[in-house]
Amino acid sequence: MILGDLEISFALDKTKEVEDFLQLGPYAEDKGISIVAIKKPLEDKLMISLLNRSEEKFLVDYPFEKNLMSSVWNPTLNIEKTMYLIDKDGNKTYPTIPTSFGSLMSDFYFPTVDREGLKLVLPYVKVYYPNLKTKKIRIQTPKDGEIESINKTLNLGDIVINIIDVRRDEDEVIISLKANSLEDEILDNVRIRGFDGYGMWFNEDTGYTEVFIDKEDAGKRFSIYFESPTTLLLGDWEIDFDSLLRP
Repeated sequence: MILGDLEISFALDKTKEVEDFLQLGPYAEDKGISIVAIKKPLEDKLMISLLNRSEEKFLVDYPFEKNLMSSVWNPTLNIEKTMYLIDKDGNKTYPTIPTSFGSLMSDFYFPTVDREGLKLVLPYVKVYYPNLKTKKIRIQTPKDGEIESINKTLNLGDIVINIIDVRRDEDEVIISLKANSLEDEILDNVRIRGFDGYGMWFNEDTGYTEVFIDKEDAGKRFSIYFESPTTLLLGDWEIDFDSLLRP
């Protein structure tokens, strides 16, 4: 392929023709999401390409800890944060950085050789809800050193976000939040609207997520609302690579 002054070499592999998505390779289905894994042995590692299909969910990512934002909302999250391969002896192998991301296909490299008895375990998938939005509320900016109780509840689909209070520390306005997730779906990230820039962290002393905005952006009163959340949908996607070898 010629791209400007560059000549890029690549090879095409012949793919098999299938009548159904699930015939592409071993797969797992849960929560209305089907995931197919295509395994390709390399010299000293194993490349696994993942594809997904869902009628209702917009899947945007696979389990990979470095891509998580949930520590801001759920710092004590007690799940496997990255997918892994497990062999028949129970040994786990985690992937290195993937080469591609996307809702249709992603490639992951595992530092192990191909062998019998391997299973790929995905403890969750990331799901995006672009059309969800909460109601908007108006908040009075407190004076320096003061704290005002808010105690307002905003619904973001099935996720509830509680606005606890707002306080001011010199030129910063700080809003305390608490997100209540579902048993099998955990808030990972959400867009906060109503002002320009903001910072976030989890306050371990209070147990609240705190949003910091500049006093100049807040003015005397400001609005806040939430939209387009990304969640971790917990499930049971265990893909047995030997399943196609069995009758």
